[in-house]
Amino acid sequence: MDPRLVYRILRKASDWALVGFYSEAYVDEGQQNFPKDTPLIVTPCHHNELIDVATLAATIPHRRKVSFWAKSTTFAVPVFGFLLSSSGKYPLYFDNVHRAEIFPGAIPVRRNPDKADAGASNAALFSTSTTALARNQVIGVFPEGTSYTEPAIAQILSGAAWAALEFMRSQYADGKTRSVLVIPVGIVYTNKSKFRSRVRVQYGPPIDMASYVSASLFDSQNAEAERVVVKTVMNDIEAQLLKMTINAPDWLVNLFSSSEDSELVSMKRALTKYFSLLQYSNITHAQLYELNDNGRIPSAAFIFQFILIALRTLLHPSFLLFIPPFIAHIPAYLFAGLGSRLAPPGEEESQAQFKVILGGFGAGVGAGMSSYWITKLGKASDIIPLNLTKTRSKLFLWAFTAWFLVKWHWALVDSNYTRFRLLSASYKVLMSSLQPRAWDLSLAQIAPYETPPAPAANPFLKKKEGPTALGGKAWLKAQPPPVPSRRIISHLLLARERAMTALRTYIANTQNPETRILADLGGDELSNGGWFVLEPWITPSIFQNTGNNAIVDEYTFGSMQDSATALSVLQNHWETWITEDDFAAIAAAGLNHVRIPVGYWSVPLTSADTNGSTSVAPYTPGAWPYLLKALNWAKQHGVHVIIDLHGAPGSQNGFDNSGQRTSSTEFENSPANVSRTVDTISYIAEHIGGLVDIIELLNEPATFLSDSYPAILRQFWQDGYSAVRAAGATNQVMIGDGFMGVDSWTNFMTYPGSTGVMMDYHEYQIFSIPELSRSFDDHINFACSSMSDLTNFAQHNIWTVVGEWSTAVTDCTQWLNGRGVGARWDGTCDYKTFLRKYWEVQVTMGENVQGWIYWTWKAENSDDWSYQKGLEGGWIPQDPTDRLYPNICS
Repeated sequence: MDPRLVYRILRKASDWALVGFYSEAYVDEGQQNFPKDTPLIVTPCHHNELIDVATLAATIPHRRKVSFWAKSTTFAVPVFGFLLSSSGKYPLYFDNVHRAEIFPGAIPVRRNPDKADAGASNAALFSTSTTALARNQVIGVFPEGTSYTEPAIAQILSGAAWAALEFMRSQYADGKTRSVLVIPVGIVYTNKSKFRSRVRVQYGPPIDMASYVSASLFDSQNAEAERVVVKTVMNDIEAQLLKMTINAPDWLVNLFSSSEDSELVSMKRALTKYFSLLQYSNITHAQLYELNDNGRIPSAAFIFQFILIALRTLLHPSFLLFIPPFIAHIPAYLFAGLGSRLAPPGEEESQAQFKVILGGFGAGVGAGMSSYWITKLGKASDIIPLNLTKTRSKLFLWAFTAWFLVKWHWALVDSNYTRFRLLSASYKVLMSSLQPRAWDLSLAQIAPYETPPAPAANPFLKKKEGPTALGGKAWLKAQPPPVPSRRIISHLLLARERAMTALRTYIANTQNPETRILADLGGDELSNGGWFVLEPWITPSIFQNTGNNAIVDEYTFGSMQDSATALSVLQNHWETWITEDDFAAIAAAGLNHVRIPVGYWSVPLTSADTNGSTSVAPYTPGAWPYLLKALNWAKQHGVHVIIDLHGAPGSQNGFDNSGQRTSSTEFENSPANVSRTVDTISYIAEHIGGLVDIIELLNEPATFLSDSYPAILRQFWQDGYSAVRAAGATNQVMIGDGFMGVDSWTNFMTYPGSTGVMMDYHEYQIFSIPELSRSFDDHINFACSSMSDLTNFAQHNIWTVVGEWSTAVTDCTQWLNGRGVGARWDGTCDYKTFLRKYWEVQVTMGENVQGWIYWTWKAENSDDWSYQKGLEGGWIPQDPTDRLYPNICS
């Protein structure tokens, strides 16, 4: 039995190489497609030179041995031939038969000038592969024929299909019916030449050759029919590879390749420029955003942030523990850097290969030298017992110490590498902030760096679309000269802001609900409360002027006075409470969304829109035209709109913010009320869906009112969502947690079962005695502690916004708890500084998910609830991205 010793050694080296260079190499799916003892041909994509071979050897299911082709002439070299055979390579004999199809760059010749037996010629070509497959072995064939860096699979050659066909020919010739399976393999690298990037492997469904051929195919000796089979098989292989890998017509993602309208072109240019400047400055988007999230060039005060980052990095316990294995691995880092320089210019896959191989060699040298000196010092200091100083024991100690140092390094490298990269990026930003702006590259000088360099040409690709690619020294000469990152940073920050603006604009205007939601990323928003749904604490004068203390909500506002009086007051309120000037001020404050609450009584349902009642008594209707006017103002001032159904028939919570303050709610207890609410949502989607971005199905349903309410609410969310989609609206649909906490909605209405669904989370700390008892620091710490769970939910379920919050930490606002109801809080304080801190910490919470919505724009007698008064008072900044306390949760 052939031990294939070299293969076993190389496979173990492959395991170490992947773990040492990449942070993760995992098989995503498809292991069940891989049988244990069937002849197989695996066809992996080939974008990373020898690393692809190592990845396949390390991840192949059942640890089956995989053998690759090598030219037969290379086996003639005595030592090299032994290594090839022992490592599992098979010699491929060829006489130019289909050579151009199998080996790119070869010169094709007529296969059989004497019209000899076609099958015999191919059988000779693939004889060793056929023999190996007959022994239930695994053959690996890279169908692309060469390794390269392109945005998509560039070519598929036919060698694998011919090998499978020849095996089937041999089986039928011997009277056997055994088949061979072809399994495509997708290998995707997040950044193949970057240390600690990731690798994803997927094994596709097997292609059974028995379903493509029969004995009659070979009996007829029809070469053209065989070519058709080969082409069909290769088309199926290509289809699977395209499905399992990332492919695009250019270096941008597929989302942006459906058309070439002017808005799309503008966005592409902005993204390309930003991406290119990130590449040339060697900074990632995540690092830049963590260091600077407002787009402005930092001042010299950034030095304090840099010092803080440096201290956190160098004094972190993980780094202190990392120092010993890091010293042992210094040769690995030096050799890997040398490998990057030795690689041919512009060939990213060669850089990865050289880094992995030389870096691995350096790791072995460093660990070996370190273990030697550790052992020697231990012996000299009598730490190591004398009976362990014999030769065999020494070798064991060296090996164990080296193994331990490597494992130690692997355990701590990722977190420390991330922190050091952030420290490096912060140093670049610091240098940029300290230098005179005249030292920045001029607009003319920065131009060559605004386009990322294309990969070097690969001569083995059969064809390449677009402009002629350069290779070698010609590629190197075509690159702009290296410049210090500090001279690029200011351009990078500006490019980021323009790219984000262009991306938001494009996505907001597309009709795809799965992409439009991205426009809300980082949304800065507020609510126009108290406008179309009265709340006594927001506009107390309206209620005081009635002279009737029993009028406590909009329901009693209509039922306890004549309708003409109610309508007159409300029309004046609708006309004056929020005007176009407010929308202009909202836009000027840097806010990009406004949430407009409406009650069901303001939506003009007719009998054609619902099978239920259309009466809204005792509420006063008539606000709909004013809402339409508001939507027009929002459009004119570039403000996006969230329409929020704030009040449902029967009241969904019993609070005055639902329109009716009551202890006997009838929403959840009445199927007719629920059905009418769904019809109201349908009307909104059909009539104004094109004027708003998000439809919030219902505000703050209070599921704590009854045990059956949670189930009713879950069904209502689904019915409301269906109503929006049935109306043909592609708006985002917002649901709420119903005071149950977001974790109660895990895996609810997630993609792909539902599309474009968002969670509305409300953050208040004033509606209970324990909350009001918190100190200022306690309030801030509570907001900080809430971020983790909220962010985790948003990442793994549906996008989430902090949909209501304010800077208020007392319930002292007149009638906040209801007209005639006093406050719980009994303390007094001057807390303007606290208000700024509290504003910032809750903004930070919203920015950790998909945005925030402040409640509310204005309130008559409650400055700490009013965004407008906060701007005037200074505890809310004119620019919502400004921070006085950027590390408030640190």
